[in-house]
Amino acid sequence: MRILFIHDYGYKLGGAEAETLARLKAMRDRGFNVKLFTSKSRLNSELVDYSVRSYRTRWIPDFLNPFYYFNLLSFIKLGEVITDFKPDILHYGNVCYELSPSVLCYVKRYPSVMKVHDYSIVCPKSTMNKENHMCNVSFSLYCLKSHCISKRYQLVRYLSQLIRMRLLRYFVNQIKVLITPSNFVGEVVSRVYSNPRVTINNYVSVIKRRPYKVNGDILYIGRLAKEKGVQDLILAFSKVESRLPNRRLVLVGDGNYKQQLIDLTHSLKLERRIMFKGYKADVARYYRNSSLVVVPSQWPEPFGIVIIEAMAYGIPVIATGVGGISEIIKHGNNGYLCKPNDAHILARVILSFFRDTNRMKKMSAAAFNTSKQYSTQKFVAKLSKIYEMLK
Repeated sequence: MRILFIHDYGYKLGGAEAETLARLKAMRDRGFNVKLFTSKSRLNSELVDYSVRSYRTRWIPDFLNPFYYFNLLSFIKLGEVITDFKPDILHYGNVCYELSPSVLCYVKRYPSVMKVHDYSIVCPKSTMNKENHMCNVSFSLYCLKSHCISKRYQLVRYLSQLIRMRLLRYFVNQIKVLITPSNFVGEVVSRVYSNPRVTINNYVSVIKRRPYKVNGDILYIGRLAKEKGVQDLILAFSKVESRLPNRRLVLVGDGNYKQQLIDLTHSLKLERRIMFKGYKADVARYYRNSSLVVVPSQWPEPFGIVIIEAMAYGIPVIATGVGGISEIIKHGNNGYLCKPNDAHILARVILSFFRDTNRMKKMSAAAFNTSKQYSTQKFVAKLSKIYEMLK
């Protein structure tokens, strides 16, 4: 069986890309004939087989660029790839950021599935997040009235998104199966789309359990973006750092909110206790040196792959109970759930976690056992059943 993955990026830009590349490798290792079509980039992984130039240019804003709505280059190149590879299944991922809706034109002619990594097929911002709170409204006039899309050129931007979202809806409605990483994402998507839907959780390669490091760091791994809530974590750490004198807060990742976070750290005079490590392709050593991973998201995380990665190292997780996160963490067992946007509560939970070493070790064991539920083997088996059904 030949399967063609179609995804915007061919490198580890974020969780969606890391999951796509890991899935591609896992399936190839198990004998599947899988290839990847994506946008061109010097950062692209060696796993990329076909690529095309992005429609984006610094000279023209996206909403004034006709290729933003229909990237003719992507459409033509994908047609050539299909002729060359002759896939049995088209497996779409995120296509709204680089390739454009044009690549969805082929869903009528070939059996197709889509992995819904985020909310981009129902929300132009892809986050379902407004002013640090969950938005329960799909794309509509509300987005214009609430100034959610943009405060500048809002009517023009709204009309541009209206065209794009209608194109997306037309094509996505013809996809045979939508695959969501959590039940939560499935419920959000089902407000707009009635396609057959299957929840297949993301997965992690379970690692041989190591001795738990009780005196390790507090770790955050992910994008440094406002909706990720890292500012809440820094504020929470500032409230407890004097009572945890031997702990550091280590932040691994990069993003457009990094400078604001650095400025916040300086204003709190915590430069020696909070480490900004930047983007790292290999994060294993940071996991191994940690006692706790914190996921302080303000937006409704579709799944939270960092959570199961941490648990595969036997590390408990404190996270906000938003989106699909609460489907992974069992409060008081393998970690703790807390309210988003509240540094005071997060500080109390962090302090409570470190008070009892025996409980930390029990949570470590429970976290590791949880990670076994999200194995590569189970994921590939479920995906294979869908492919067989469509072939």
